[in-house]
Amino acid sequence: MHPASTSSSTDRLRRTGGFTLLELLLAMTVAASVGVVLVVSLRIAFAARDAAVEEVGTARALSAAFGRIEDDLRGVMRPTGVFAEAFDGTDEADDEGRAADRVTYTTNNPWWPAAEPMGELFRVELSVVDRAVFFDPVWLDAEAEEDDDTEPADFGRCLVRTVTTNLLPSGEAAQTQQLLVDRVVGFDVRYSDGTDWLDDWQSTEQDDTLPTAVEVTLSVLSEGVRVTDDDLEASIMTRRFVSALPMAPSAAQRQVEAAGG
Repeated sequence: MHPASTSSSTDRLRRTGGFTLLELLLAMTVAASVGVVLVVSLRIAFAARDAAVEEVGTARALSAAFGRIEDDLRGVMRPTGVFAEAFDGTDEADDEGRAADRVTYTTNNPWWPAAEPMGELFRVELSVVDRAVFFDPVWLDAEAEEDDDTEPADFGRCLVRTVTTNLLPSGEAAQTQQLLVDRVVGFDVRYSDGTDWLDDWQSTEQDDTLPTAVEVTLSVLSEGVRVTDDDLEASIMTRRFVSALPMAPSAAQRQVEAAGG
């Protein structure tokens, strides 16, 4: 066997038996690039999933709040007769100028508390209150641990349903509060008289009548968003619904009542 032939055969075995350093570096670079792309893609996918979950949760909270308010409005009593109670809707705003209306009415639809017997009358007030007033301070402190600069008001306010029971003179009134939705940045209510939409409604100034319909517009912040954040409007979910009041007089009845008939 010739020495030159032996050397050539050995070189071929070395070349076919493994990778060169350059080939390994290229392979590692490609693998790292693929890994970075996968990590970025997964991060985007998880962020999209979290955003979708938060949006669905916010939408569900709004839907539940609307359902409870609509249940009340279906049973609103007319402000005349033995159980006459005024229907009052006041156009209000918070310190930042955001809508924070207040509505008070009497209803026989006892959504809350569930244990109360059907048919009892409830005096209900819908109002927007500070989170620091409604929530347990311990819970708010835990929430603020995520950011030392966080204040309860940074996450909006609360829409609260205050219910007064035992309205008869012989009974002792009892009051309970229920959170309808958190992170509220707008609660606007309008009232229809059959022709126009009004920002306020005082039944004592409307011939002791109910509005024919009520329009509720509710705006809330997405989870984790603060009112001090930039591009706030993009992080606000707004929903609107209109509910007719079954006990309200029709337009024809209003005309007859106005004419004194």
